[in-house]
Amino acid sequence: MLFESADRNEIKILEAQANKLIDAGFPKALRMSNSEYEDEAIKATALATFSGSIPTLTEKRIDFIRQLAMLEIDLDPAVFKFPICQPKGAPGSNLSVSHLEVISRLNGPEGRKSIPEIADSLKLTLRLATPFEGLAACGEILKISNVALYGGDFTGSFGIQTGISRPSRFMVLENFFGKPRISYDFPECSDTFLGLLATKKDSA
Repeated sequence: MLFESADRNEIKILEAQANKLIDAGFPKALRMSNSEYEDEAIKATALATFSGSIPTLTEKRIDFIRQLAMLEIDLDPAVFKFPICQPKGAPGSNLSVSHLEVISRLNGPEGRKSIPEIADSLKLTLRLATPFEGLAACGEILKISNVALYGGDFTGSFGIQTGISRPSRFMVLENFFGKPRISYDFPECSDTFLGLLATKKDSA
């Protein structure tokens, strides 16, 4: 596979992610051949602009819980609200590249911030990352810290974009006894080292 628009490190990350999604059966789930899915990954990368953040391939056409099973990411049984996938063929549903940043709760002279406070004070160049954007790159993300997946639309009142000002709790990507897991936490959580996953606004 050839990714010509990224630097060498980003090439390796995206190639590994594309191979992981193909090996996990994503093309079959979408009734595509492996070569068709590989072509989508190359096209998505050709449209991307890289800036030293964590690049990730984002797949929104497959149900979130199914993606977790395919990628062998565990799910806390107490999580019961999930992000909404986009049907194949819908506008903006194709495989895309997102550029992720982990925002620390400890940044700034004012000391530790809550996750909602960080979410409300993102740089203008950033937006909240969705849970879909945290899956393919979960290994790279968890090398930095566990993260809150605070963006996106959910089935019900779990997410922040469903007409309420604050979610009662939010989704978390965490390292749980050496394995990636989707869990949850509360807005005023006590985990000092939990970061917030954000992405560049030019990402899909």
